[in-house]
Amino acid sequence: MDKIYSRKRFLIPKLNRKHSSFIVGSSRNNNKPIYKFQNKKLIVFIIIVIIAVFVANKIIATINPIMDAMCIDMAKSIETKISNEQASIVMEKYKYEDISNIVKDEQGNVKMIQMNIVSVNAITSDVAIKIQEGLENYNSEEFSIKLGTFTRYENIIG
Repeated sequence: MDKIYSRKRFLIPKLNRKHSSFIVGSSRNNNKPIYKFQNKKLIVFIIIVIIAVFVANKIIATINPIMDAMCIDMAKSIETKISNEQASIVMEKYKYEDISNIVKDEQGNVKMIQMNIVSVNAITSDVAIKIQEGLENYNSEEFSIKLGTFTRYENIIG
């Protein structure tokens, strides 16, 4: 029979329970199994992969809480900055007399400060709308984290 396509076959090791070693194949001469437990490259490779997975998992578990805290702090600072800017912009349109009325008695003493609810509600809704617009129009910002943050030696390294 002619060979149309020939290539080396990848032999998957099978565990021989009798001899506790790997059976890789059989010899061509006498059909006896060839035992190659000396194939240490595969074992070393598997050990290195297992160690790499454990190290990567430990690094990710260490970095995640720090990244979460830094992102939350950055989001809070951005939100505070935008809300202060937008509240200042809205409040520039109003005066104190627009928000409240001062009621005095006959002697000129302040008897009561009466709030103008319509103006207060308009200010509140304007500020909320402006803050929402500011957050939607905000471009993403990059931030850096010092290496010392991860190693807890921020003052030494950073």
